[in-house]
Amino acid sequence: MMETTPPERGSSPREGESSGMMTGGREEGGSRWRPRRRISRLLLTLLGAGVGLLTLLGGARYYSYATSHVSTDDAFIDGSIVQLSTQVAGPVASVFVADNQEVHQGDLLVAIDPRDYEARLAQARAALASAQAAAKQVAIRRSEAEQAGAQAAQAEAAMRQAELNLSYTGIYGPVSGHVTEKAVAVGAYVEPGQALMAMVQRVPVKIVFDQPPDPLHPLGPGMSVVPTVTGSRSLGS
Repeated sequence: MMETTPPERGSSPREGESSGMMTGGREEGGSRWRPRRRISRLLLTLLGAGVGLLTLLGGARYYSYATSHVSTDDAFIDGSIVQLSTQVAGPVASVFVADNQEVHQGDLLVAIDPRDYEARLAQARAALASAQAAAKQVAIRRSEAEQAGAQAAQAEAAMRQAELNLSYTGIYGPVSGHVTEKAVAVGAYVEPGQALMAMVQRVPVKIVFDQPPDPLHPLGPGMSVVPTVTGSRSLGS
């Protein structure tokens, strides 16, 4: 025979109290996390607003630039190129420049040995003096005087040519700019008309391009241009 013991009074309320305490614990823990979540959301909102503002400002600047500037990648730089050659023959005594060196107008670039031309000039001067002296001696006789005068004139012309040839032994920069394509060295024998080097004139430099089809922004004289070099191609190549 079994005996049953009735449940004690108040057992259910204790369980309820225990349950209520657990529930209250959850509510109390949740209340601590809510301020942190609000701060995180606020920071994310501020960060997103900052990024959006920067994007808006960048887009506005790009739009302002794009609506007031014209650009093209179909352009090249062009400048005046002067070819230098010798006008007399002879061995090169000195070369005073190197490739890509900047020089000024009037700078001595190449010197040809002048000794042969100095000797020819001395001979021409002596021949002129002799011809002039002969012309004075035969001044009384008209026919001989005319012949002597012609010889003196020829001697003077030869002397002038000798002076000119001597001056050609020094090759000077015709313009200010940069040396390029140098093809001369000390000791080389050069002939008249032989190319020695080229010079790219410093100014003016031209930027040649096809105007892009933009009727809203036509180009005209006086407008500023900002070139950007994207290659290493030399002028005139």
